[in-house]
Amino acid sequence: MKTARLQYIDIADKLRNSILAGELKPGERLCSIRNLAQTYQVGRQVVLSAFNLLSDENYLVCIQGSGTMVNPDLATDAPVKHFGLYLHDSFLGGFNTDLFESCCCRANQLGHDLVLASAAHPVDVVQWSRNLDGVLMSGFVNDELLRALRKVNKPTVVVGNYYLTEPTARLEVKTEEKLWPLLDAALQRVDNMRIGALIGTRGSRTFLEFMDCIAAWCDRNRQRFYPELILCCDESDGYEGSGKIMSAPPETRCNVLYTTSGTYQGFASYVFDHGIAPAACPVVVVQTRNIEKLSFRSLPLIVMQDEVSYGKEAIDLLLEEMNEISTGKVVTVTSGQKEIINLL
Repeated sequence: MKTARLQYIDIADKLRNSILAGELKPGERLCSIRNLAQTYQVGRQVVLSAFNLLSDENYLVCIQGSGTMVNPDLATDAPVKHFGLYLHDSFLGGFNTDLFESCCCRANQLGHDLVLASAAHPVDVVQWSRNLDGVLMSGFVNDELLRALRKVNKPTVVVGNYYLTEPTARLEVKTEEKLWPLLDAALQRVDNMRIGALIGTRGSRTFLEFMDCIAAWCDRNRQRFYPELILCCDESDGYEGSGKIMSAPPETRCNVLYTTSGTYQGFASYVFDHGIAPAACPVVVVQTRNIEKLSFRSLPLIVMQDEVSYGKEAIDLLLEEMNEISTGKVVTVTSGQKEIINLL
């Protein structure tokens, strides 16, 4: 549990970031201390300490009879910032598409610009970032890319779970929150589960975390774990991996298959291209923000709709890096599960 001191610093950071991002305008009145204490689930003294800190920094002013407001004398002509989203991955689909769309929405809300680049059209990352204020990165991120950006002092945030040695701000996701609810739902439909997956790249942190997560779930639910059925998808869309799964003898094939929203499309395409009856397919469990984007829904599906798209959190963390509020901060985002939907 955080101490009151850390709590008030966290709240001050959030309010300061909102002011710098233009969400709170000069002269705008803040909510009462009581309401903010309820919002942040802290004591009133914690909020008051955050107000005092921001007042000392000249971000807030307290006017008797009017409450606390953003300093009206703060500059109102903040320049437009240019963010870059670099997807070190040639496949623009599934998570990448959701991340791009949500980053665009957040940037537009704040009156800033977002520029996209991906491995589909290779660029010199340092040269590309030259006119950008900060960079978001996802896909097959590695230390070499981060070192190159660090040499030119470019604020950077990595979105996703990766093994990295370079110090950098990161936005990560709890794997078990994405996976366990789906497997719990599949257990209601399938006995003696043989769980397979089309995820990540072999040796990547995401791949290994999913391996550990599935193994832990199997142990908890007294199901056998088949590590040979957890396949890497270097081709990103999962088409080739789908061939490995469906060409296996029925008695050794997985009967429950976890896919990302991206690799699901590859699996659905493979099944359709090869004329495989949906009844011969494993129960597919997938997490997505928009169920309407899932093609070929005649497959046996269990879908978890997820309200979190990570764009807001990613842009806000990048702003903190750009304003040197927090350097090398790691933020873990919960999945924001909305509901589990069974599609027979």
